[in-house]
Amino acid sequence: MLNPVEVSLILAVVMAVLFIADSLRYKESANRVAKQLCIERDVQFLDGTVAFKSLALCWKKRRGPVITRNFRFEFSTNHEDRQRAILSLSTDGTQMISIKQESESPLYNHQ
Repeated sequence: MLNPVEVSLILAVVMAVLFIADSLRYKESANRVAKQLCIERDVQFLDGTVAFKSLALCWKKRRGPVITRNFRFEFSTNHEDRQRAILSLSTDGTQMISIKQESESPLYNHQ
């Protein structure tokens, strides 16, 4: 029979593994979204991947707690520059793109 400390430890390990697996799925989604965005805006998706930036727990009205994962990626408009963007994906399905505007960016100013 397991004592309460052992049960708590096992639960903590299981929850950590599930959280890591979930985070990897979000990173794969962020890669797809960033790559598609760059294709649609005719810019080069640099390094071919996003990088994890931060994690936030938010409370949204009528939805309750929501985990938002922020990823950063870089793109080039002319094969010489390097511009940054942040992609936020939330557990409620919300997506947001923030672009550090160093010049007139096609990601920001798409028509």
